[in-house]
Amino acid sequence: MHKNSEAKQPKETDEIKKKLESYAALHRRIDNQIERLENLEAVMGSISSPSFDGISGGGGDGTSKQERQVIQKVTLEETIRRMIADEDQERSELEALISEMEKPDEQTVLEMHYFDAANWWTVCAALHGSREDYDEHEQRYLKRTFKLHGSALQSLAKIYRAKQSNSNGDNSTSRQQISNNARQKPQEGRRRAFFVCQKKYAHTQEKAADGALTSTQGDKKGQKGIKGDKPPCYSV
Repeated sequence: MHKNSEAKQPKETDEIKKKLESYAALHRRIDNQIERLENLEAVMGSISSPSFDGISGGGGDGTSKQERQVIQKVTLEETIRRMIADEDQERSELEALISEMEKPDEQTVLEMHYFDAANWWTVCAALHGSREDYDEHEQRYLKRTFKLHGSALQSLAKIYRAKQSNSNGDNSTSRQQISNNARQKPQEGRRRAFFVCQKKYAHTQEKAADGALTSTQGDKKGQKGIKGDKPPCYSV
């Protein structure tokens, strides 16, 4: 009993490392969900009928296959929006902490590995690849990268603990400012494209529902929107 209790003593860096890993996992999860949405829209775009009326393949509850896909798409989009909001806040909090670190190389190792999902060899090459003997001593530089990661976690843990020790009033103000910054911060790459696409696609579908795009000799652009063709949203 005594031996086991001593073996699992928590490290000073455990809490901040868990926060970094949690962010990285959420980032990856969002990418996977966007991929799901792309695949769903590709399937929906392949359906030839521009209307929900008279579609075969309905379920036992009376809904058509396309109606169920639309419901699935809307639900998935809302899930992605919530996850991106959480991701923005977590990243803003971590970036604020990392910005207070004194050593640029320590900042880089954390940003590349946890924010950019870079593997250790990529991080190692970015930090040490310009050295003349890098090719000859890659393993040695990789070990140096691991050691740098450990010291970076220690530095960040100290900053994190100092922030936690502040008064509750200061913390609440800081968190509110971080939350505001997250909402104002431009979305990166695919995520920004996701939000831009949502506005355009929703507007097109709203017009289609009102019949604005289904009348007369067929505005080709409008018909394309009605058919649910996959909008060029996620190519970033």
